[in-house]
Amino acid sequence: MNRLAAGPVSLVALVATIATADGPPRTVVVLQVPSADDVTTEARTRVEGELRAAGFRVSLLKSTREAAPRDVETAGGELSPLGAFAIFAHPEEGGAVAEIWVSDRLRRKTIIQRANLSETHRDRESEILAVRAVELLRASLAEFWMQSTPPTSGAPSPAEPKRAEGPGTNPTALNARPTTAGAFAAGIGVGVGVGMLDGFRDSTPVWVPAALVSYGWQNGLSLGVEFHGLGPAATVGASAGTAKVEQQLVTADVVKTWWPYWRIVPFVCAGVGAQHVHASGSAAAPYAGEAADDWAFLTDAGLGAALSVRSGFSLVIRTRGVLAWPPTVVRIAQSEAGYFGAPSVLVDAGILGVVP
Repeated sequence: MNRLAAGPVSLVALVATIATADGPPRTVVVLQVPSADDVTTEARTRVEGELRAAGFRVSLLKSTREAAPRDVETAGGELSPLGAFAIFAHPEEGGAVAEIWVSDRLRRKTIIQRANLSETHRDRESEILAVRAVELLRASLAEFWMQSTPPTSGAPSPAEPKRAEGPGTNPTALNARPTTAGAFAAGIGVGVGVGMLDGFRDSTPVWVPAALVSYGWQNGLSLGVEFHGLGPAATVGASAGTAKVEQQLVTADVVKTWWPYWRIVPFVCAGVGAQHVHASGSAAAPYAGEAADDWAFLTDAGLGAALSVRSGFSLVIRTRGVLAWPPTVVRIAQSEAGYFGAPSVLVDAGILGVVP
């Protein structure tokens, strides 16, 4: 990732819409956020100047940090935009990270480039951000760029990465990805998958199909209700007989990621719910088999990761620790044959589809 010189920076600006050269005046809409500081304001002004020099008419509109990810793909719809542009910046440990978005409305494709920001060369950071922005916008909408204007005067060209690096930086390739999706899990989601539940005590590992409904926001926070169950029963035994045990889990989980626009999204999760255990026993005389049900309060917490496979769809893998309060003990002729809901590990994988 190329490192650009900067301190913590807020969301800069959103630029949208270019009309055809032969039709009405070509318009660019610049969306501003209230938290823009001197550096981001200067970068936005440089981008406006380059757009005007290329023959576009610039119109200023206001946006908010929360609405910005959606606005980059929808803003200025009444102007029939051909493209859109955005610069995001958010603080991270040791500095900040900038995300540069260019959305091609005709091809329904958005390119994102990421760059670390630091305190090094702070006086040049607005120039560097402006150059990156203009070059990406020009490449995406080259057929509508009237004249070949040079990048912002005095700023380094992306073709010369060494000039954009400060001492002690770690130059790597920008993390660019085409996408038409928003943040991970943002919107109404439905998922299916399969998991394996394995207890630390005597219960047998079992495969459990899973179903999920969720709702998420652009800031990386989502809420979901998940069901595990209806898989094969576990069999436990003792000298006096055996029992088949079916287990179902229902949990309401909170999921949080701090990098919702990455292609691979790590996250943490935690939740509460309920466990249902149904045991059906068979025994030799003088004992008789019985069936019984038990419910328990459930808690879970864990880690996971999601991989964006196409617009609106992600492959999700998650590992959680699960604990019932209290665990269910299956007894056969007074012998403890199995424990369900004692400290357990639930590993599952599935597909999540989201409608923004």
